Amino acid sequence: MMNQVDLLVLALMLLLASVSDIRTRRIPNVLVLAGAGCGLALRTWSEGGAGMLDSFEGLALGMAFLLPLYLLRAAGAGDVKLMGAVGSFLGPEQMFGVVLCSFIAGGLLALAVSICSGKLRPLLDNLKCLFIGGMLDVGSGRMPSLRVGAESVGHLPYAIAIAAGVCSWIVFGGSQ
Repeated sequence: MMNQVDLLVLALMLLLASVSDIRTRRIPNVLVLAGAGCGLALRTWSEGGAGMLDSFEGLALGMAFLLPLYLLRAAGAGDVKLMGAVGSFLGPEQMFGVVLCSFIAGGLLALAVSICSGKLRPLLDNLKCLFIGGMLDVGSGRMPSLRVGAESVGHLPYAIAIAAGVCSWIVFGGSQ
């Protein structure tokens, strides 16, 4: 259960990460480390040993959800660490919903950016290539890869999608 201090610290971390990601396309290690430390400390303070364990599990699970995307070069290391820091506040039971909401927010952000920048056609071509290539890979018994036919349509400051996903999850009743 999150109290107002927890929510304020989490919101501040997400705001700072989003601003940094927009400006520099990087999320500072000191920010995610401080955020994870705050999440751990606040959960331990309010819930004792069980809160500390939940915080560590949430951190590990948050990072584990985005690690495959980092390995496929579809997400940055800062995004992985930021999701881990979020997990330290919310615990493991919230992370599936938060990650799902973040993926939806990221998809909507990618769509909006591609429309505004006039790159919707290349985005759709890349999605078609990924889908067809993935189906061919699976059909022939290979692991699907993230190869695209056209050049990248750009990089997104994914901290915005993570922040939107966390806010959506909390506002719409995911976090009691």
